Formats: sequence, structure tokens, C-alpha cells
Amino acid sequence: PGQSVTVDRLLGPLAPAASGTVTFSTPPGGNCFDPDCTVCVTADALGSVDETDESNNQLCATRQG
Repeated sequence: PGQSVTVDRLLGPLAPAASGTVTFSTPPGGNCFDPDCTVCVTADALGSVDETDESNNQLCATRQG
């Protein structure tokens, strides 16, 4: 519990309504649980881009352990 890893990946600017893809790997064999594993991706984590909607900058997914 309470274990976490931060992975920073740079993705260039996106046009409004555009999306981007970032690839990363979990530990070998997808061994990510305690008992479950949640991965969150945050765009503009430092809030340096002025946006009309700041609430859509994060996506989280949970994998059952």
C-alpha cells in the first residue's frame, strides 16, 4: 500500500480536441497489484497551459490483482 512510481513522458502540444499516445510498461509480467493496480495519466500536470476546461486532464484505469 502507498507504493507509487512517477513516469514523466514529454508529448508535444495538442490542438483542441486532439489526443496523443504515450507508451509505458508495468513491471515484468504486468505484476502490478496490491491487491489492485491503478494507473493514472495526467496531461499538463503543472497547469502551465491556459484551458477553458481543466477537469479533463487526467485518466485513470484500475487493473484487478
